[in-house]
Amino acid sequence: MATPMLECLALAAIVCGLDPGACLDHLRSRSPACDLIPAYEDLLEENVALALLARDSIPWASSVPESIFLRYVLPARVSQEPLVAWRPEFMRYTLPIALSSPDLETAALRIGAWCDSICDYRPTQARDQSPLVTWSSGIGRCEELTVFYIDALRSAGIPCRQAYTPWWTVCDDNHAWTEVWTPRGWKFGESAARVDSLGTPPWFAHNASRAGLIVAIAPDSVPGALAFRGGVSVLNVTENYADFAVLRIADDSTAVAVNVVNWGAFRTLATLRPPVREVRLGGGVYMLSWGWPLEMAVVTLAPGDTLVFDCTVPSPLPDYCEMNKEVGDL
Repeated sequence: MATPMLECLALAAIVCGLDPGACLDHLRSRSPACDLIPAYEDLLEENVALALLARDSIPWASSVPESIFLRYVLPARVSQEPLVAWRPEFMRYTLPIALSSPDLETAALRIGAWCDSICDYRPTQARDQSPLVTWSSGIGRCEELTVFYIDALRSAGIPCRQAYTPWWTVCDDNHAWTEVWTPRGWKFGESAARVDSLGTPPWFAHNASRAGLIVAIAPDSVPGALAFRGGVSVLNVTENYADFAVLRIADDSTAVAVNVVNWGAFRTLATLRPPVREVRLGGGVYMLSWGWPLEMAVVTLAPGDTLVFDCTVPSPLPDYCEMNKEVGDL
């Protein structure tokens, strides 16, 4: 049964060609179980209603394809941050910015500048804080700033998604950032970077060009995804940032983890679980692991290579191996 919130915006939704009830069903079917408790019902309905209101109010927002809107504007959360009613708070500021912008990319840049005027980078805790806490405190680490930027963009009808590298291969730690959908394709937009155009090479561009794996998150089931779990697809977008090689697993049944060294230990970039049998990786040296008792092998990939690895063939570890080698040194 439709609530007053959805009913009052039904006309606006008809104008932009989307049904509020269908959008709510879409959101619920792709939300984690923890978001579907009765306490969040009103929040999810408000999220849908305001997303449709922005789409109907901003002249260029209705040109965003329906599939892109449902996947990259409608979601009520970005990552593992607490679920809060962020959309009405952001819209008070982002909607006027979007309405005064001639196109989506200009609006994204202006909203990015607004975000940068409020928040700056500073390490916080391991668990993501909500975007409203980031707003009130004025600080956040990279993923929290990304959540803040994505929520700000989505509140103005701008499709966007989180991208990240699980672990750098040439230095310690990892990083997350925002990708913005435009009619000309996806462009990255870094938080706290103060750039003049989307796609401007960010501070981490050199590291990204040498990354082992870069992924983007889609809250939906997307064909060809590297992984799908919890209603979320992990998309391999490494080729948009770095020259890559292809690692292919020969057998059809073994789960194989691809590992690198980071913070003095082996860290998993991705696990290839059947039916996923190949992955695009940046050039580098990788430790593969599989089975129990655990088996391991070291492989070297240069950009342009295709390596077919057979887990059934014994491959003893070398006595000595340099894992974090530059692509030019391979």
